[in-house]
Amino acid sequence: MANRKTYTLEQIAGRQAKAVRFTRSINHDPERADELEAMTPEEYAAGRGLQINPSTKRSNTKMATTTIDAEELETLQTNLAEAETALSDVWEEHCKVDNGSLKAALLEASNKTTEIISEYDPDRFIIGDDDDDDEEDDDDDSEAQD
Repeated sequence: MANRKTYTLEQIAGRQAKAVRFTRSINHDPERADELEAMTPEEYAAGRGLQINPSTKRSNTKMATTTIDAEELETLQTNLAEAETALSDVWEEHCKVDNGSLKAALLEASNKTTEIISEYDPDRFIIGDDDDDDEEDDDDDSEAQD
């Protein structure tokens, strides 16, 4: 008998979930997807001819850990909330736009998105300051051509 690869129950459950999603979305076979989903990982493995790793030992590899204090955690949570709000605002602006929208509506959504991003982090996303400089450079170029 050939030496076959073995899988943990977690790996088999992951393969099973992937099979359910594939069967439902790509094969468009919801009944079969429901059948796969109703199986235990052991039943799925048996049906697919997969061998379950009997070892339940976990690796002794130590993972790196980081300790943060309450103040830093609060700061991180606040930053995350602000980013989620900005992303939500951007999403709402673009949900207003559809395939039949006029160019002006698309431009307005894009401009509003730029403003939202700039408000979120004005140091990283600077808008408006460079436009005036570019126009002056264009004027200088046209005078030089005359």
